Amino acid sequence: MICADAWSAFEAGDLDAYHRGVADAVRDAVSRRGADVVVLAHASMAPAAGLLADLPLPVLTSPGSAVARAVELARA
Repeated sequence: MICADAWSAFEAGDLDAYHRGVADAVRDAVSRRGADVVVLAHASMAPAAGLLADLPLPVLTSPGSAVARAVELARA
């Protein structure tokens, strides 16, 4: 999904509006299409996960997933 409105906030340097825009777009997509999981693939989107904590499904972020995998590999 493309978050064009959110991206314009990012380009303007308004990160709070950017994260709210991403969260709003995710909520809209989940309500219209359903989902089992949400993946915020771009590192800049990671703070939006906190705005989605009330969703009844996992919200993954690329930085969090990358660190978890690195730890897993380091322990192997």
